[in-house]
Amino acid sequence: YMMLRDALHYKATFIRLKTANRQKYNNICPSDSEWAMAVKVFQCLQSFYDLTELQSGTSYPTANMFYRGFCEIKELLDKWCVDENLTIRTMAISMSDKFEKYWSCSSLSLALACFLDPRYKKKLAELYMIKFYGDYYQVRLNELVGAMKNLFLFYASSKPSASNND
Repeated sequence: YMMLRDALHYKATFIRLKTANRQKYNNICPSDSEWAMAVKVFQCLQSFYDLTELQSGTSYPTANMFYRGFCEIKELLDKWCVDENLTIRTMAISMSDKFEKYWSCSSLSLALACFLDPRYKKKLAELYMIKFYGDYYQVRLNELVGAMKNLFLFYASSKPSASNND
């Protein structure tokens, strides 16, 4: 992402270099179609970069916000996987394969944290599950509700700690 950002920043410099000595630099300077592709890939990666920065940056979002951020990343990847541009699609499929390994292991725990947020409760998780799983969403939602019930039962059965009220 940052390499593309910097290259696009210096696009005019590349063009001037090519104009100044076409014979020497014609083969190494990007063509108009390559610049257009760089812009398209850059726009995709910028969205992905911004979301991952938000998730892992210095602002340290609380656990309830991770689910939404990861869902937004999943939405972007799903959209790019069906992009008409082969380069975008190939890049997205590779990224999505890696993302799915983590998503399959952590989506339930992330959804639990979101469920506990009084602003969202079950609704946000349900919304994303409908988007991602279609007709199968109810099975995933039942898993979430079951996990929440188990978490509550575990908490309710815990012995209260002794207080120091001397």
